[in-house]
Amino acid sequence: MAYPSMTLIFTNGRHKKRLITREHDTKDRRRVLVYLNAEAQVLEAKLVPIAVEFIAQNPRTPPADIDTARRVLRYVSETYLKQEPDMTDYNYANFDAGHYELDTFPGPQPGQKAPDFMLETLSGDKQNLLDFDGDFLVLELASITCPLFQSRRRAMKALQKSNTKTSFSILYVREAHPGASRPCHKDSADKRNNALALRDVDHEGRKILLDDMQGTAHAAYGSFPNSVFIINRNGCVVYTSDWNNPFATTRALAALKGGKAAAGQGIFLPAPPPVAIKTLRDAGAGAAPDFLRSLPALIWKNLIKRNLRLVFHRPNPVLPDTRC
Repeated sequence: MAYPSMTLIFTNGRHKKRLITREHDTKDRRRVLVYLNAEAQVLEAKLVPIAVEFIAQNPRTPPADIDTARRVLRYVSETYLKQEPDMTDYNYANFDAGHYELDTFPGPQPGQKAPDFMLETLSGDKQNLLDFDGDFLVLELASITCPLFQSRRRAMKALQKSNTKTSFSILYVREAHPGASRPCHKDSADKRNNALALRDVDHEGRKILLDDMQGTAHAAYGSFPNSVFIINRNGCVVYTSDWNNPFATTRALAALKGGKAAAGQGIFLPAPPPVAIKTLRDAGAGAAPDFLRSLPALIWKNLIKRNLRLVFHRPNPVLPDTRC
């Protein structure tokens, strides 16, 4: 497949690189396709966050044509990128609110296919993320240094206990607030050790699955530190919340198990100060100062802007047996 004219823009930390092909003479009669595909796997997800602007030969090519965008990205990757972009910034050593795009959530929405990945368990075995036995899968994104996640665990434990026919899993991602005691992951052993501490020290009882070092599954599920998804037996997302609100998650699961569509997301709830202080202290030196420097931005973007957006826009609910 040939795409003779295109512009590729991708971000690498704070740096931006641009590659433009020689042929650019008919730009005025081509339209731009913007590709930001959070569901992409392997090749595409390794290049997240990416914006590919493809100046299409056919001006009627719809911007939402994800299959075309995938092919373009693959072609660009194989043709122009001889090396993968540096993704070491994914496992940042010091937290900053700028590591997250908090104004939009690109994770899968209700009615969309849930991305599936082959992941490692804490014992080193391989398991597909969507390989579950229950009527639904409640999937939460987490790390041991995330105060929001730690503050939800008691409620999520109660939810699991009262729904024995439902599967519950944790996707272990990068450390939200790394510190001297729980630093960023340098390799997969670091990630496993922190996940083991979550199980053995913090006594987390849910199944824990490890994302890879590039955050492939994390990117596909929106890249937020503590999102939650409910997935049905058809592999479709039937409830999404960019930030886990256990009370809303509980109501959503009850509605779905009762044959009804789940209501919209719950409001963003900050972690109670005692939980936040303990989590940051356990993470070690550096975690608390990094968090405090970004606290005003987090309050504005999450507690205020995000909750205001929720008033005016909620995801369209879907039925529990939705096919996608």
